[in-house]
Amino acid sequence: FITNIYTWSCYYFFYIFFQGIILFQFVVFLYLYRMSNRRELLFYSMFLFLIALNFFIADPSTFGWGDDDTILNSFWFKLVNTPIVIVANIFYVLFLIEFYSSISKHKLLFRILNLEVKGLILVLIIFFALFAFGITSNLLFNILNFLGIIIGVWLMMIIIKEKLPY
Repeated sequence: FITNIYTWSCYYFFYIFFQGIILFQFVVFLYLYRMSNRRELLFYSMFLFLIALNFFIADPSTFGWGDDDTILNSFWFKLVNTPIVIVANIFYVLFLIEFYSSISKHKLLFRILNLEVKGLILVLIIFFALFAFGITSNLLFNILNFLGIIIGVWLMMIIIKEKLPY
């Protein structure tokens, strides 16, 4: 019993701490954007905000605003959660495009990133179509995550091969 309480409290405090770090980064990058007016900072701060929002709504019991089973199986959660993750990914890819455009002219890198933005927008449209017809989007969400890993590894290989900074 004591072990379970200890495990839960460690998980709870880590989650709150992690959420605080994400929100702090959001504020810092938004401030840096306001100071420098560099678009990549705006894109990154929007990514951080949406990820923080996703963590906030995906763990209602930790933040004290509801029962996990009730919220996570609700209509509004199913409608909102996946689009938040997709839009967050769009902002992250836009950040990468802006960030690397100042330090690289690698055509394949930008073709992949631009294709990924278009693909994410298409996935968002497909999600809403599936949702409108009452079809579960779990498979779509899992495919999106799997493709994200493959594309991420591919981009890392290009970045390492080209010896791009950062």
